Amino acid sequence: MKITVNWEKAWPAVFIAFLAGLPLLLIAGLIHWRLGWLKAYQQKLASAVGSLRNDSQLNTPKAILIDLIRALPVCLIILAVGLIL
Repeated sequence: MKITVNWEKAWPAVFIAFLAGLPLLLIAGLIHWRLGWLKAYQQKLASAVGSLRNDSQLNTPKAILIDLIRALPVCLIILAVGLIL
């Protein structure tokens, strides 16, 4: 039994898969690039908790959103690799 691959028909599918995964990798790279800023902003929110003048009810949703954004690159990379392969 011989398995053959017709690359003439496979290249368009590979190109489409790469184009589908590339934006996900770019978004993951952008989030990773701004990770220091996100950590600093989360530290600023953490220092405001308990302070009467600076504490707000929005601090918790902001902190949760920052945590979700910080976890997003791993999910995007896994999704992009799955799409490309």
